[in-house]
Order: sequence, then structure tokens, then C-alpha cells
Amino acid sequence: ARAVAGIALAALLLAWAGAHFLGSRSSLPEGTLYKVQKLSLGVTIPERGILVNKQSVPVEVQTAGEIVEISRSGAPVKKGDIIVRIDNRTAQDNLKEMQRDEQKARIEKQILEAEYEQTYTSESNRLALLKEQVDAAAFEEATVRAGLTPEDRRLLVIQKETAHLNLADALDELDQQKRLFQKNFVSRIMVDRFERKVASARAAVEEMDLTIRLKEEGAPAERLLELKQRVDNLRMQLERGARAMERALELVRARIRVNQANALRQAQWKKQKEDAVSRANIPSPADGIMSVRYFK
Repeated sequence: ARAVAGIALAALLLAWAGAHFLGSRSSLPEGTLYKVQKLSLGVTIPERGILVNKQSVPVEVQTAGEIVEISRSGAPVKKGDIIVRIDNRTAQDNLKEMQRDEQKARIEKQILEAEYEQTYTSESNRLALLKEQVDAAAFEEATVRAGLTPEDRRLLVIQKETAHLNLADALDELDQQKRLFQKNFVSRIMVDRFERKVASARAAVEEMDLTIRLKEEGAPAERLLELKQRVDNLRMQLERGARAMERALELVRARIRVNQANALRQAQWKKQKEDAVSRANIPSPADGIMSVRYFK
């Protein structure tokens, strides 16, 4: 605006000077030389305006809250100076809530991990017990099917001889007690006691004889079928137990995966809240003059 006004005024002056020269030319003698000098003409015109930097850097508020402090417009600022302060208590409250949720997630993870270990231990012990029962039943079936081995036969003979020796000793003792009773050296109670001892020894001999005969004849088909069914049932229980253990562990693992996914989301949300809280104080991005504009 100043340049345009100056040019217009200079044009008017030059036009007036030309007209004045031409108007007075007739009164000047012919052949007279005049020297033209270059003069500068300055005109100052006061105006209102806004001083704008050639390079402006806008400042962006990246958190929600109430502006509690802002540098005045026109104030010189250095890079890093705090020019805007924001009261973002809502973001701070949200961050505290996220921190509490994060703590709850850690506690829940510890509980789930302990539950997994407890489930694994209890189910493993139960399966180990079933495995022992299967092995014992299978061994019994194999032993019965195999019949008497030479070692088994030798042991049975020894047990049979021992039973007969015990019976012979019991008979000798009973005979001795009867003679003492006839001489009134002992009471009838002592005789009865040794008679029971003889009866017990005779029963042991009969039981041993029956055991040897049955083992030599071999187990009947019904017995073999019973043993096989018992082994099969125990093996099915073991298989069902293994599947049940895997299902129980998978349920806990699924809950752990959900917990981990929630913890990851909470960590991301927490990072966002921390960033929002950290943006409460806005620094100047560069050296310059502060310019504040209000928009309606």
C-alpha cells in the first residue's frame, strides 16, 4: 500500500512540474540550457496491519482438556519453551484406571498359571495310578495264561512241604497235650487250643494241594476272559483320562490366551493414555514470535 501511494504521488508531482515547465516555456529565452537533477521524494502513510513471519509453524493440541495457560501473542519464544499448558485430568484418570486394569490382568495371569499347574499335576497323578493298575492287570493276565513256570513249581513244592511239616508239628504237640491232659497236668482248654492249631495246619495243607492242582490244570476260560476284560476296561479308562486331561488343560490354556490378548490391548491403550498425559505441556517447535488467533 505504501509503495502504490508513493508512485501515485510521484506521478502527480511530475505531471505538475511538466505542466508548469511548459506553461513558462514561452517566457524563457530560446537556447537556454537547464540542468535536471534527480531528487528522491519520500511519503509516509501510517496504516494498521499484522506482522506475519515468512515461515509460520502451527502448534497442534493432541490431548483433550482445558487450556489453563498460553503464551501471549507477540512474545518471543525459544524452541522447547512451554507455550501452552492443558489441564487433562480426564486423561490422567483414564491412565490410572488402565494401570489398575493392568494390575488385575497380571494377577489373573498368575492365578491361571497356578490353575494350569495344579490341573496338570492332579491329572498326571490320576493317569499314573491308572497306568499302574493297567500294568498290574496285564501282568496278572500274562501270568495266568503262561501257567506254571519251573520257578513257580519249585516255590509251590517248598510251600507244600512247609505246610505238611507245620501239620506234623501240630499233630505232635496235640498228642503231647492229650497225654498231659490224661495225667491231669493240663486243662481241657490247652487241648482245645492245640486241636484248633492242627485244624488250621490241615486246612493250609489242603489249600496248598488245591492251589497246585489248579495251577497245573491251568485257569479256566471264564477266568481268562475276566482278566482280559479287566485289562481292556482299565486301558479304556486310561485313554479317556488322557483325553479328559487334555481338554481340561486346553480350557485353561484358552483362558490364558484370552488374558494375554486383553493384556496386549490394555498395554496399547495404556500407551495411548500415557502419550495423551505427556502432551499436557506443549513446547514451541522452533524459535520465533508467538501468534495467537481465536476462532469462533
